[in-house]
Amino acid sequence: LNIIVRPHPVENKQFWINASHNLRNVKVISEFEVTPWILGADLVIQNDCTTGVEAALLGTKVINFVADPIKGNMYELLRKMTLEAHTSAEVRNIYNNRASNQRKEHEIEFIDEL
Repeated sequence: LNIIVRPHPVENKQFWINASHNLRNVKVISEFEVTPWILGADLVIQNDCTTGVEAALLGTKVINFVADPIKGNMYELLRKMTLEAHTSAEVRNIYNNRASNQRKEHEIEFIDEL
């Protein structure tokens, strides 16, 4: 399993490099456009970011990791299009069950409406 950490443009990339320095399968990459990374991913884990909307529209499964939900239209959109997790245990559970998880029916209807 390879993991790409793509920090948000306002985040400190060095934080992620330091946090993952002992993990050989984790690479921190902030260069280049995000779409090829999304298309090559089995799963995108993000936190209330427009990358989640893009990944969902491209057909990549998305976990929206939300420890402290933010209010607003974009965030409501994310919650309709993604699998939401509030703890690291929930992220692990969704990841471990990803092969059997199918898009929620309301996700398909919502995306079709777009």
